[in-house]
Amino acid sequence: MQKRMLKDCRIGLFLGALLFALAGCADKKDGSASCMNQLNAEQYQSVAENTNCSNYERASGYLGMAGMSFSNFMKKGASDNLTKTLTISKLDNASDYSTGTRNYITKALCLVGPDNITTSSRCSGLTASGSRGVPEKEIS
Repeated sequence: MQKRMLKDCRIGLFLGALLFALAGCADKKDGSASCMNQLNAEQYQSVAENTNCSNYERASGYLGMAGMSFSNFMKKGASDNLTKTLTISKLDNASDYSTGTRNYITKALCLVGPDNITTSSRCSGLTASGSRGVPEKEIS
């Protein structure tokens, strides 16, 4: 009887340890892998607004919100003309950075764009956290 209880206890401990180990491998809500998984699932707004995601991931979220995804360029009737495919209309004012989807593109540039954009007045309140890393410099 005592051997059986000891065996049951060992099995219970093993299953508990296994469950604990598997739970530790679960995707964290705010982790970097989670941000990439959300981008892959086209949950762009969630990533763009999540300050725990990297600037690169957040900028990708804003670009996704602007319609810059492969799926849009693969649709029937899409062309290699960016403004036509994304239905970007002409501006009345050359310094309008927020009309329509331009607002999302501006936010992306404020996170990972070149220094002359990130330090400009159009990025007030949208500045990136920390310094730009290699991925951000590669796309700016």
